[in-house]
Amino acid sequence: MNKKGIYKITNPNNLIYIGYSNDLKRRENNYKLLKVKNQKKIYDSIIEFGWDYHKFEIIEYTDDLISREKYYIE
Repeated sequence: MNKKGIYKITNPNNLIYIGYSNDLKRRENNYKLLKVKNQKKIYDSIIEFGWDYHKFEIIEYTDDLISREKYYIE
């Protein structure tokens, strides 16, 4: 079963990226496999430091993806 929700990625410089996904596990795997070239800053960070030096956290499981993402970004 796909889980929807909000996630946070922290890089080694403590820069934070907040995002949402309809399938959190697939999203995490896409980052691991570098299938996120359209997200230039996080892609460049993964290239520079490697995925293992980034922390991927699920903040919240929710169906209200867009408004909850905005909440966490603010």
